[in-house]
Amino acid sequence: MVLNAKSIGACSLGVQSMLRGVPPHVLVEAAIFLVLCLVAFGSLGYAIWKWRTEAKKETLPVWRQIATMIAFLAVMTQVSVFAVFWIWPEIGRDYIKFGQWARWVIPPFLVALPCAIAGKVAVRWSLLLPSIILFVICFFIVLSA
Repeated sequence: MVLNAKSIGACSLGVQSMLRGVPPHVLVEAAIFLVLCLVAFGSLGYAIWKWRTEAKKETLPVWRQIATMIAFLAVMTQVSVFAVFWIWPEIGRDYIKFGQWARWVIPPFLVALPCAIAGKVAVRWSLLLPSIILFVICFFIVLSA
């Protein structure tokens, strides 16, 4: 497919016709949701990058290293719980599966919160941010049901 002004214009007209009946507040909410997700995942990526680069420079006590690794695992569990809700659409339709999914929202957050505080400054805040954002998003998903 060759991209030229006509094909790009036709594509934008298609998007505009799809969004014609959508209320503006829905578009704003979707944009805010997308920004929050990008911030959470970007912050997690930054935490991984920072952790790998600073691990060679300065060593932490063993208990803080273990706590930071546990925090990474807990935040990754939160990411997977969040992703499962969007990948597996049956969760939103079945109250039993939704309840089982909702029970997985709080434990990783309760583990990630104190363990992330044990990390170094940049890694600490880069783990706390996605943990809190993902918990809040999942909490609002549970409240919306």
